[in-house]
Amino acid sequence: MIAAVAVHVSIETLALKTPQSFVAALSRIRLRSVFNPYADRCPEYDRHDAARIRRRNLVRYLEGALETNVDTMWIARDLGYRSGRRTGIPITDELHLGRAAAMMGGVQLNRATLGPPVAERTSTVVWGMLARIGDPILLWNAFPLHPHEPKGPLSNRGHTRAEREATWPLTLALIGMVHPNRIVASVGTPSMRSLGATCRCTPCGTRARAGRASSSQGSSTSTRSSIGPEERRLLAHKRSSS
Repeated sequence: MIAAVAVHVSIETLALKTPQSFVAALSRIRLRSVFNPYADRCPEYDRHDAARIRRRNLVRYLEGALETNVDTMWIARDLGYRSGRRTGIPITDELHLGRAAAMMGGVQLNRATLGPPVAERTSTVVWGMLARIGDPILLWNAFPLHPHEPKGPLSNRGHTRAEREATWPLTLALIGMVHPNRIVASVGTPSMRSLGATCRCTPCGTRARAGRASSSQGSSTSTRSSIGPEERRLLAHKRSSS
């Protein structure tokens, strides 16, 4: 299931007011068995300046979100090794990088890796949903870096509480910067509890149009996603392979 959160809380967090300062702070985080795509480079697949490209991608993505007045934010769990680890854009693999650029007003997003583009199943599902919705939506991860097994840098694992606590102030700072009316987060992410907001879950089987916020409804109105059971499961749990 997907839960819809009405954002009506007062957020006190880091004084990060611009995409540039936000990405700079994110790139400084160092955690064990965690790949920071905005600072680290994969010796096997990355270009020599991959971290710089991903930082620039995320800055442009967030600038586009601000310029297009994004109303809704979707939060999944962890950055995947086939998506955000490679592109720098949450829940977005290389096959959908162009769609992310178009959704944020036509900003320029570039590949940071070598070889053929890599697809991720979760990204394919999410971008299929976004194509049906049609409105710009900001994608994010509750843990915005890539957690992996100690001896498997190209594996996925769920982040720990300590890892989340090390990065959660940045997510709050991002919410404070973008000011979305709604946050839609996959059930199973820590997002609901950490935001301290009232949330309502979309019942299984509900098929309703999602994402479009009506100014006449106010910030207490929930957002629902037009998704099926498989899509719910994929949003709630990052896959280790696609």
